[in-house]
Amino acid sequence: MPLAAGLHATYAIATDVDFDTHAVVAANGANTWDLSSFPGDQRTLVEALDPADFWFGDSFADATYATRLATDSDLLGVFRVDADGLWLLGVVSPAGGFTRTELSYSPPAKLLAFPLSVGAHWESTSTVTGVTSGVATFASESYTGDVDAAGVVTTPFADFPVLRAIVQLDRLVGAALYYDVQQLYVAECFGTVASVRSGPYESGPELDAAAEIRRLAP
Repeated sequence: MPLAAGLHATYAIATDVDFDTHAVVAANGANTWDLSSFPGDQRTLVEALDPADFWFGDSFADATYATRLATDSDLLGVFRVDADGLWLLGVVSPAGGFTRTELSYSPPAKLLAFPLSVGAHWESTSTVTGVTSGVATFASESYTGDVDAAGVVTTPFADFPVLRAIVQLDRLVGAALYYDVQQLYVAECFGTVASVRSGPYESGPELDAAAEIRRLAP
């Protein structure tokens, strides 16, 4: 979906499904990924919300939009979009109060580096502080991104020429390390038209199963 507050799009979302993310090479030599249909698909409206309309707006005055991070959680990611990339500023609960979640990233975490091109690489490390469900939290998160391929992805909405970005997360809380990986299929003018998120403790870049697959849908 385009990256601006007030916009929305419908996505088909499947969870805990088998899928081999290796590209299939078409007769014309193009990489292709068929993400048209998966068991258990559910249509979900994904909205880019205006942070100024929420309790946390003043804490993220330079944010561009906020959106729900996953179907199995109501937590919102707070993002900024500028000429250099897509940045994660924080993670918050929809409601404030004593049991709120309010995490800030210093510096902001770079999820995508603009302009995208095959071979692009970026890294960022952020200190994450605040509260999670009212409990004080201190962590470190590192993101490593690579645009590893161009091709065509098939979604329920249409076929899109895309660049595929592999984004690895490493999160350290105390002595406990968590990691996972996402594949983002990014189309010009449309933004991220599909994504594949691994389960915990998978590093990819290729996967044979996904915790969540979402694709633009009519």
